Amino acid sequence: MCGAGTWPGMSYYISLWYPSERTAKRIGYYFTAAQLSASAAGLVAAGFQKMDMVRGYEGWKWLYIVYGSITIAVGISLVWWLPDRPAHLINVEKYESTMDKLLPPNITKWFKSPQPLNQQEREWHAADMHGRYKDLTWKWTDITNILTDIRTWPLIMMYFGVVGTGFGLAVFATSLIKANNPHLTGIDVSLLYAPIWLFDAAAILIVTPLADRYKKLRPVFFSGATLIIIVGLLVTTYAHGSWHRYAGLLIAGFGLGPTVPICMTLSNEIMFKRYGDIGCACAAALVSGLGNLGSVVGTYALYSGWPADAKRLYQYSNMMLIVMLGFSIISCITLVLIRWYLGDFKEGHVHDEHE
Repeated sequence: MCGAGTWPGMSYYISLWYPSERTAKRIGYYFTAAQLSASAAGLVAAGFQKMDMVRGYEGWKWLYIVYGSITIAVGISLVWWLPDRPAHLINVEKYESTMDKLLPPNITKWFKSPQPLNQQEREWHAADMHGRYKDLTWKWTDITNILTDIRTWPLIMMYFGVVGTGFGLAVFATSLIKANNPHLTGIDVSLLYAPIWLFDAAAILIVTPLADRYKKLRPVFFSGATLIIIVGLLVTTYAHGSWHRYAGLLIAGFGLGPTVPICMTLSNEIMFKRYGDIGCACAAALVSGLGNLGSVVGTYALYSGWPADAKRLYQYSNMMLIVMLGFSIISCITLVLIRWYLGDFKEGHVHDEHE
């Protein structure tokens, strides 16, 4: 419950600071935190296994204590660290008066948003974000319009397939590694888990800047990356030899990297043009929230949820992920066709209900 808003909230937050043509790279940079965390988790898990029963606590309890303490400390610091919005582009007096109503006067002074930009940077940023803050009001009809917009649902389906696959591999890659090579120790498996997510992070750093440079080709980058995941899963399922199958996991990890940042960028780009600020916020919640149901399929329905598949080295579970990925590609193509039919690609076409 507490963590549910983190990813859609940060995706929306980034859209407040960068124009849509440069959003994919920034969302990608933020998203590398997940990959670096996953890769570090494999290495750190090996260390926590060594700490098992130190001072009477199991290794997994030490992991929760250390990670939890760091997360709580950083979370509290964000109250002062991250300004809500670029203060020079909104009504500062209105913002501060709202804060005064919410908090006692002697506390309000501690929650003033910092201003991280100098004067020259403010001018550049104001030019970049022209129009982003023209109307920050919304009504419940806006949310209804976003829910019923035909573009929303292909975005959710795109996210469903790639996140379901990513979550399935994040949780069960160790099971696949162990199944392909039963002689590995727990520490060996943890160490082999890390490179998968380093490949993932590398792909983000390589591909998302290209998705910004050639933003009209973002659906192509998304579909191409999804095809790479499919190739990786086929290799890890059918290749001969445990190390060849492990290489398939590295390929799949590389393909996974750019998919989610590009999907969220498309969501921001499409919905802002039609619905303004509320479009970005609501679409981020819908796409990530409903799309995350794919993670339920990738965990509870497959792998551990399919005990008979363990004897097949999870062959059928891998193939089901490929079906989900194919569904993501079809949804991406559907989205392009819908936008083409509705005239979204016409030069200068902006259907903004707040203009």
